[in-house]
Amino acid sequence: MRHVNAQIKTIQEARARLEAGETFWLNGSCISYDEEYIYNGLSPYRCKNSALKDYWYYYAEWKVKVEWYDNITKPVFCWVSNSSPSDRDIAVWICEKVPDSPISFKAVSGQVYNYATPVQVSDLLKETE
Repeated sequence: MRHVNAQIKTIQEARARLEAGETFWLNGSCISYDEEYIYNGLSPYRCKNSALKDYWYYYAEWKVKVEWYDNITKPVFCWVSNSSPSDRDIAVWICEKVPDSPISFKAVSGQVYNYATPVQVSDLLKETE
């Protein structure tokens, strides 16, 4: 996972995206919206369980998390499993993340899997030792 700039243009856009449920990051701190705070008379715009305050000034620097599968443009060699995210049953080429489905990943072969983790170079070196 990596972080990329959220491309927020205005404070109004930042507010709308937070209220829609998006989470942002700035210098390792999580920025979110939690309407439960409203019932206690507090701001629902939060940063590390505190009111957002000065973080509003830096909205253009806020980042979003991007997972490896968010924009698959070419197949990714992955360990796959249907039982657990930590299991590594076999390695296959994954070509897409299936949206809104209990079966999450589709292989080039057409087979589908619940879990997929990209194979790392260190994994390949361990297998040959």
